[in-house]
Amino acid sequence: MGKIIQFALLAVVLLGHGLSLAAPTNFEQAKVAGKTYVYFDRADDGDFYCGCDWQWVGRSGGRTELSSCGYVTRAQEKRAARTEWEHALYA
Repeated sequence: MGKIIQFALLAVVLLGHGLSLAAPTNFEQAKVAGKTYVYFDRADDGDFYCGCDWQWVGRSGGRTELSSCGYVTRAQEKRAARTEWEHALYA
């Protein structure tokens, strides 16, 4: 009986340690994990980010096709075309 308890305790410790290593430690890692595991197929819908069509570009960001939804910028056109995770998710 003692060996079963020891084995179970070891399994719980190792599992907990493995899960703690898997969590992102900064916002950049969280963005990459979000793209890879959660939002990987969301660019096709057009409703995830301001209703415009957009596509993944780079490791974690994207480019928005502003003409697809009629969005007109007042200023900073380059920034308006960039997907900024801080605006789509809680930062």
